[in-house]
Amino acid sequence: MSAIRRALGDPALTDAGLRTKVAIVIAPLPTVSIGSGRAQAIRAEMATRPARLRALLKAVSSLNLDYDDDHPLGIAMTALGRVYTNKENGLAALGTPFATTPRALIEAAATAEERLAAYEVATALLLKRSLRNGAASSTHSIKHRSLADQLMPPTQWLKHKGNFARAQTLPKTLEAWLSGYKATLTVQIAALDAAIAVGDLGIREDRLRIPKLKALGESPEVRATRRALFGAIGAVQLPDILIEIDARTHFSWVLLGRQPASTSELTLVYCALLGLGTMQSAASVSRMVAGVSDDQIEHVMRQIVASGRLRAASDAVVNHMLSHPVTRRWGSGNQPSADMMSLDATRHLWNARTEPRRGTKAIGTYSHILDQWPIIYDQAIVLNQRQAGVAIEGVLQQQIATLQRLAVDTHGFTHFAMGLAKLLGWASIFVPASPGFQGASSICRAAYRCLPVSSRLSSVSRLAALRAKAGTDSSTSRPRSRAAMAPPQPSSSAMAARRVGIRSMNAAP
Repeated sequence: MSAIRRALGDPALTDAGLRTKVAIVIAPLPTVSIGSGRAQAIRAEMATRPARLRALLKAVSSLNLDYDDDHPLGIAMTALGRVYTNKENGLAALGTPFATTPRALIEAAATAEERLAAYEVATALLLKRSLRNGAASSTHSIKHRSLADQLMPPTQWLKHKGNFARAQTLPKTLEAWLSGYKATLTVQIAALDAAIAVGDLGIREDRLRIPKLKALGESPEVRATRRALFGAIGAVQLPDILIEIDARTHFSWVLLGRQPASTSELTLVYCALLGLGTMQSAASVSRMVAGVSDDQIEHVMRQIVASGRLRAASDAVVNHMLSHPVTRRWGSGNQPSADMMSLDATRHLWNARTEPRRGTKAIGTYSHILDQWPIIYDQAIVLNQRQAGVAIEGVLQQQIATLQRLAVDTHGFTHFAMGLAKLLGWASIFVPASPGFQGASSICRAAYRCLPVSSRLSSVSRLAALRAKAGTDSSTSRPRSRAAMAPPQPSSSAMAARRVGIRSMNAAP
């Protein structure tokens, strides 16, 4: 770029001379067809340095990966296996099992060596995609096992499915279970028709318009109580709160796994929590607290994260908060809501993505907040992905309360997630962020009438039993929202869960 700028700033250079200089400067750069996109440019760059990728694929070919024989990955790995066995340096022209875009790079190769490198790049990216969407699996892997290996074995399921059905109060047939929603659905549709008839809600400008609820007025007693409460507490500093809560809950003991050995160690724990829980760095915190260095704070921060005790310490504080009788005035304690918030992150973080509104690198934190206001669970997630899996995961992993339902927005809802939540004994409430339905009453009737009742309750209950007992399944392990990571055609079990979810959503008040 510097050479091009110098050429542009030379007034004595002719047009022909400028073109010659630019051609000389860009000659070492790889040639990529115009309009092929960034992904194709990455493939082309990877093909210019095939050594490391070839070593990786040779190692992968020695693994016992499970995939269908006619899957494109199987065809590609077989072809590469012959090349590696025969110790060939190139690949002859042959048919490729890849999609149009990666195949174009292979067909454009001028030599057998370039063709082999392009073929290896396409195979590596296909391997990555297949492991993520479940088309390929490995029995010895933790994250990439097949769904059949993760589910309860058939013989064990036949033995224990009755216990699971009784624990979740599930009937023997799906129709018998869904029939309980008919009366509720009928009442809700009638109420919807009445609201449309009187004009309380309707379609205006191609959008569903619902009147906003008016805020209730604040009683004088509440204002007087608030003034008295905060007058008695007075001005409180954050360090005072940390010390007081730690004295009552001993969360520092939980984080360290023992009693703090000294006051300085306790101070470092508090500083590390400030560094982990705020946007302040260890250096910034060290400048605010006397007698500690940023190296000491960073060491304790790493120690807390590596110990895995942060969740237990948070639960201790939450349980202390909920022990106060006033919290029972704030909510029922069994109906949380969940949503994601983006946090700024370094671009070097492997799961950081570009935040669309600010254009900076960020990562999401998905929090479950109880209606009595404590945060009962949170987890880091990738931005711009569906959140139904992590919504279910938070309900199952939290150890604070027995939950009945969860409120989510459009990102946290799918029909499959609703069906799985119902089979797990709780419900996901769909709170639309931007409704745009037309003919809502007729849609509800048609959805209930047209959906056939599935007979695969046993198979989808087997998946729910895995989530309830083992705490792991494919709904939360990997994001799959991109079209390139789309799973195969939905199974009958998936369709059964979706039908449960659709009917449950239509019957929700």
